[in-house]
Amino acid sequence: MPAHIRYSRRPIHTYQCTVGRVTFGPATSPFLNTPEAWNLAYLSFDFDVELQHPDPHFNCHVRETCRAKLDGTPTGAVETVRARQMLAHLLLLPAPRFVYLIKDHPVLPVLPLYRAYGQQWLETIERRSWHCQTDRVHDAPIKDLAQAREVLARFTTHE
Repeated sequence: MPAHIRYSRRPIHTYQCTVGRVTFGPATSPFLNTPEAWNLAYLSFDFDVELQHPDPHFNCHVRETCRAKLDGTPTGAVETVRARQMLAHLLLLPAPRFVYLIKDHPVLPVLPLYRAYGQQWLETIERRSWHCQTDRVHDAPIKDLAQAREVLARFTTHE
């Protein structure tokens, strides 16, 4: 699996909890099943403090925001849209860069997350963006010493 920027410090599968027979948290949501959707959800809400957003529609808003076309036109059910035309594409950038690009973008007022939470959402993502990871991550386990050295080198070099 190719590396991508993941805003959270841990992989999404670690963001879940089981109480009795019920498992909940962002890892259980089918709406957060792409790196871009998880990045946007994590940027929009502190899952390290609370595993569930208080709004039951939050994950749906995240998914629909990722699917938004940057020109503001609706996405049709059978329409093929190029990845670069969608907001999700910007969520592969470091979080501060994403926020910089979106905060004055003409599409902002029609984004489902902005429509649901307004200026407070924009302030939240701007504040949280500076605490998100900006390095590419590999969620695959390290299999040998050469891979371990490669990972350690990323933390010890100052490029």
